[in-house]
Amino acid sequence: MKWNPDKPATHQYATHVQWAVSQTAQLARIYRLLDNFILVYDVPQFEAQPGASAKPKLAKFKVAEVPKTTKDDAGASTAKQQSDEKQKEVADDKNAAKENASANQAEYSTDNAKQQSDDKQQTDAENDASKEETSDDTEKSVPAKEKEVIIPNGEYGVIESEDIEVSVLEQPEGKTISSLTNGAKVKILDYQNNWYKVETEDGEIGWIPSKAVH
Repeated sequence: MKWNPDKPATHQYATHVQWAVSQTAQLARIYRLLDNFILVYDVPQFEAQPGASAKPKLAKFKVAEVPKTTKDDAGASTAKQQSDEKQKEVADDKNAAKENASANQAEYSTDNAKQQSDDKQQTDAENDASKEETSDDTEKSVPAKEKEVIIPNGEYGVIESEDIEVSVLEQPEGKTISSLTNGAKVKILDYQNNWYKVETEDGEIGWIPSKAVH
């Protein structure tokens, strides 16, 4: 490290020890290129070195006097300290008892709430199972209603009915103007509320129940 004693922190620097190692390796490589050489070591002599420092002055401190404690004072202090410790111990016991009671109450409330929740879940599950069984029984006892397929206007349908004849009416729920037998072919003209307006093979136009045409 180089430093300037006349102006500290001016024109000075410090380097890492690795720098010296790397320079030594570089110098060794150069020396290996020479056949004969003499090593001369130059030991620098620093000038304007600082002189010896003055001895530090010792500071004088005054030792404070410790007040003397009588035997009576020591006994009173010990008794008061014991009393304070006893009161603190009693207070700690009371606080611990309260905390334990609160913890037990909270644990009981949690367990009770969990039990009620479990009971409710079990009851709901039993009710759902009962509803499913009732629904299954109902579905088994009541035959499923077939969804009616509406024949588009302009298409043809065939009379298929449990009755021997199907009445052709002037209008839905109106007067009968003719009748058709099973297998008769009709042309669909319109559809309204489970009724087809049809044209028969004889050219008659009237209304018949939609369930009679397929």
